[in-house]
Amino acid sequence: MEWKGKRADEILSRYAQVKRSERVEIKLHDVQTHKENLGLRRRVMLVAGYAVAAAVVLGVFVLVERPQRIYGHVNGVPVTDKEEAIRHSRQMFEDLAVGMAPAEEMLGNLFSL
Repeated sequence: MEWKGKRADEILSRYAQVKRSERVEIKLHDVQTHKENLGLRRRVMLVAGYAVAAAVVLGVFVLVERPQRIYGHVNGVPVTDKEEAIRHSRQMFEDLAVGMAPAEEMLGNLFSL
């Protein structure tokens, strides 16, 4: 048993020697570099925020200003709503049909023959 205690003492002493010979490097934090890095991060975040805001504004502008499909013109005003265009075209064809229909007098003359 004594040899186990002796062996443990040898191992501990070698471990202590190795640890004493190791060097510990301590790095002190450079406050100025940290401030510069913080400033750089803030600038990057600010530029990224401006880029996102510009993209949102551009997207809204494109959606609002994009050309809409024009289905026709009524009295020089473009009609962009499909339902309104259909309503105007039906009214136009009804007006044409009434204008092209034979007058009652002509039909009356035709029946009197």
